[in-house]
Amino acid sequence: MPDKPMQSGPPQEVELGEIEKCAAAKHAERLTTKAAGKPHTTYSTLQQTIIAAGYRTDRIHKMPDLGGDPRARVDLRFMGSHLAVEVIGTGTGVIAEPFGAPEDESVSVTEVRRKPNLDAPSS
Repeated sequence: MPDKPMQSGPPQEVELGEIEKCAAAKHAERLTTKAAGKPHTTYSTLQQTIIAAGYRTDRIHKMPDLGGDPRARVDLRFMGSHLAVEVIGTGTGVIAEPFGAPEDESVSVTEVRRKPNLDAPSS
């Protein structure tokens, strides 16, 4: 009996349900409000703001910088949900982008390959 085929490549971002989209907007607002007007140019500053916004340190995961800006992902998955938030530090606050991660918590949010955001403004 053959083993089931291994998934090729990193786990992909998944679609959020309607309730998760509503919660995602509230999490993004909480993070951007807490960070507003303050520079977040180091990971340490970014992490402290995320903690100050009420998130547990074991749910905050450091990511490689994005164009020199510090980046973290907050794993908000709980009981089968998919919600996670990517937080990118800027000179005036943070950008918080909710996304869906596979519900299997053995998959780290740091491994999830994000879909390109076609709605994002281009510079």
